[in-house]
Amino acid sequence: MAVKEQIYQIDGFIFYGKKEAEQAKKEAAGVEYLKAKIDKNQPEAVLSVYNKTVEENLFETPVGLSYMRELQQYLRKIPYIAEKDILPIPVKSGNADTKPKEQKEKTDFKKRYQTLTVICALLVIMVVSMFAITLTSDSPTILDYEKKIVNRYEAWEQELDAREQELDAKTQK
Repeated sequence: MAVKEQIYQIDGFIFYGKKEAEQAKKEAAGVEYLKAKIDKNQPEAVLSVYNKTVEENLFETPVGLSYMRELQQYLRKIPYIAEKDILPIPVKSGNADTKPKEQKEKTDFKKRYQTLTVICALLVIMVVSMFAITLTSDSPTILDYEKKIVNRYEAWEQELDAREQELDAKTQK
């Protein structure tokens, strides 16, 4: 059963992905905002806004890019604005990121596998090092805690008995 792709129409353009459609919707709102704010009777201000928009790469979808093209053509018609002052519109190439879906999933799977393998190896090293520390440590563990405490108290008791005998010997002298 094939999943039917949803089609979105924004500002005269058709988008097949929800993400691109949402981006286009945002850009359409940005275009409306700019249209309301730009005074075309002041070409210098239009050039400033146009160049700033190009530098910040604000538009990526056809909705925003077509508006940028419209501003670019308007600015080219103004005789005292030099062509070199009008920045070219950057366009993201669709070919650079168009891998088949299966290829992307395989790449993602490989990356996840490699990451998980490294994490597992680090965890194994940590567990082995914890066992090594436990085996080489002098501090008592739960397994031999009672023996070590009894041995320690026996040593203290023997030491106290020896001191007591010395004190008794000194008091008898």
